Amino acid sequence: PNGIDNYFLDNINTSVCHENKIIYVGDFSNNKNVIRLCNAVLRLRQDKDFEDTTLTIVGGGKNTTNNVEKLISANHNVFNYVGKVYDKEKLCRLFRSSSIFAMPSIHETFGLVYIEALSQNLPVLYTKGQGIDGLFSSAIGIGVNPLSEEEIYNSIKQMLSHRDDYSNKDVNFEIFRWANIADRYIKYYKDILYK
Repeated sequence: PNGIDNYFLDNINTSVCHENKIIYVGDFSNNKNVIRLCNAVLRLRQDKDFEDTTLTIVGGGKNTTNNVEKLISANHNVFNYVGKVYDKEKLCRLFRSSSIFAMPSIHETFGLVYIEALSQNLPVLYTKGQGIDGLFSSAIGIGVNPLSEEEIYNSIKQMLSHRDDYSNKDVNFEIFRWANIADRYIKYYKDILYK
């Protein structure tokens, strides 16, 4: 795995937010799939048990910005657009005031933000077969087909309905510390050099 900033590793959170609050952190490219995520949240609000669900959107830029901003503007009671956040303490506060992190990217190499959100004990909605899929043996979230708005909707509903089924308590976050990753790389190079 790639590493994440020590700030997240030194400030692991284990508490659970019991409100129906979802957070997305990323750009507004087609690949990040923000429109489908927004549509799934709007659909979820039609359910009596989830009519108070909100989506905090952190980030911006790229090729679907106009469409995302139109959705936000038309549904300002549903979507809380924060913009780009570079302050790690503020980002941690946003994570901790949410119950789920959702980023159903169409393609994902790794996705550091999944691990950052997980460090704050948010279950994660991620892309099936890509990124962090298969990295954890414990229940940390749900992998989805990013092209299926239905699957995104159902998975968010599942996680909100059973939030106590997901936790970061069994995750060894030290594998995401850059110093430890560097030590492993040095060991791999030495193994190759001195075979």
